[in-house]
Amino acid sequence: MVAQAIKSLPRLYFDALRTARRSFDRSTRFDRFTLTIAGMASRQRSYGKWCEVIGHRSPAAVLPPWFFVIAQRPLMTALTGPNFPFPVTGMIHLDNRTEVDQPLDWDEPLDIRLEVTHGGVRPSGHVVTLAAEYLQDGARVALNQATALVRCPDPDRPKRRPGSPAGPAPAGIQLEFGAGDGTRYARVSEDWNPIHWSRGFAGIAGFDRPIAHGMFAASRVAALLDAEGLPVRRRFDVEYLRPTLLPSTTVLTRQRGEDGTAFALHAADGDRPLLRGQAA
Repeated sequence: MVAQAIKSLPRLYFDALRTARRSFDRSTRFDRFTLTIAGMASRQRSYGKWCEVIGHRSPAAVLPPWFFVIAQRPLMTALTGPNFPFPVTGMIHLDNRTEVDQPLDWDEPLDIRLEVTHGGVRPSGHVVTLAAEYLQDGARVALNQATALVRCPDPDRPKRRPGSPAGPAPAGIQLEFGAGDGTRYARVSEDWNPIHWSRGFAGIAGFDRPIAHGMFAASRVAALLDAEGLPVRRRFDVEYLRPTLLPSTTVLTRQRGEDGTAFALHAADGDRPLLRGQAA
């Protein structure tokens, strides 16, 4: 395990842009590697600002998606380093699972242990698994596991058949996403990927306007579930299926069961979910 100092935010994004020059193909692989960032602040003041942006009205309670935000700089430090062969820009967040073991102590420093693994190759590209363990005084506070995709499509894969026409959106709670939400969330999450706030960069990626951070959409769902008194503070799993465009109107559906609350976020003009998951 390697202990390393965290990079400054400007240096991180300079290095991230430089990774766009990395050359790779479908045969590229890398060995699993780990990195430890010791003595990080838990960022209570930043958490309050994050809560304002996602609409969480009880900032005394820490929502699970916050742990992914805390790991943003350590994760970027790992991915912009020499052990990772792929470009950081353009990586697609596929899913995320956070388990909280005990309350976060704002006054105690936080150690984060990262593990980055090559998860195989799909027809659409390389799968990368990212695990972050959060510790205070040697005890685990939370564990975050995520999967991302580095696009590198198989040229011989068959083309997708056109899907069936979208049906009407299900009944649920309406959630609005504004045109400026990408910038607002970037300020509190430190994720300044321009696909979330620049129409030009979004166009390069194939979208006619910016798309919301996947974790922003998921965090808004978590905040709403918590406000309704539904269990969400111990475990939060989310799978990203389609991008949430900015601006757009969405509809949240949720159903409580024995194992927690199942949820899905839909575009207001269709029944196909943008994301789905379960909280407990």
